[in-house]
Amino acid sequence: MISMLGGYDGLTRLLIVDDDAGVCETLGDIFSTMDFQVDSAATGGEALTKARLNGGYDAALLDIRLPDIDGLELMKRLRGMMPETVYVLITGHATVSNTVEALKEGASGYFIKPIVIDEMLHVVSGALEKQRLRRQIMESAERYRSLFESSPDGILIIDEDGKITDWNAAAEDIFGLRDREMEARPAAHLMTAAGLEKFAQMLAGSETRRGIVQVEGRHSDGSSIPLEMTVSSWGAAGRRYRTAIVRNVFERLRLEQQLRHAQKMETIGT
Repeated sequence: MISMLGGYDGLTRLLIVDDDAGVCETLGDIFSTMDFQVDSAATGGEALTKARLNGGYDAALLDIRLPDIDGLELMKRLRGMMPETVYVLITGHATVSNTVEALKEGASGYFIKPIVIDEMLHVVSGALEKQRLRRQIMESAERYRSLFESSPDGILIIDEDGKITDWNAAAEDIFGLRDREMEARPAAHLMTAAGLEKFAQMLAGSETRRGIVQVEGRHSDGSSIPLEMTVSSWGAAGRRYRTAIVRNVFERLRLEQQLRHAQKMETIGT
């Protein structure tokens, strides 16, 4: 599968497929002035070969009637190789069925010859911008998920009903829960009776709770866990969520207690 958007050296790569050399030349000249790197092909077979050899394209303008492959069929084959590419179909004889099928198969536009160039430029540039934004969103989501999963602190996503909707591996380790044991579990169940009131107060806040609060969590084996927690609030799709970041501070408190004990013994000894 070929996947590229933006081409080499920042140029937008365009493939024009039409057995009319005049159409290829005219469209190629116009798009070249718009900072597109243009290739052309006279047949579907040539288009498939160029797509394989040249590393794919950001956009493709395809004539419906080609000597060897129907333009709709060519688009389907190219989409298997280049799923992120913007496709626009061109025809001299439009039919309702062709138009419907083209749009159903994912074409961003469908133009009848003679082409209104301004309209085509608008459709192609608009579709490319949507693809760029979609890719940025996907990359941001992947970066977020990577940070989420690799965090040494436990992270819980809690919905407005107080139920856990997402969590990371560190949270599973802290609370001793595995696989889907946290799914839809009330977050309050992760607190001891002593820690529940303070935890509920943090979740009730409508804004980010600045600073770290100490609460008492509950391990799956029933033991209590000393935790440091921060909670932030955010919205999505008309609902409110809380992100709780938790850290098990048992070992740190144990070492601090040992240090205080050692200092006390030194004072007694003097």
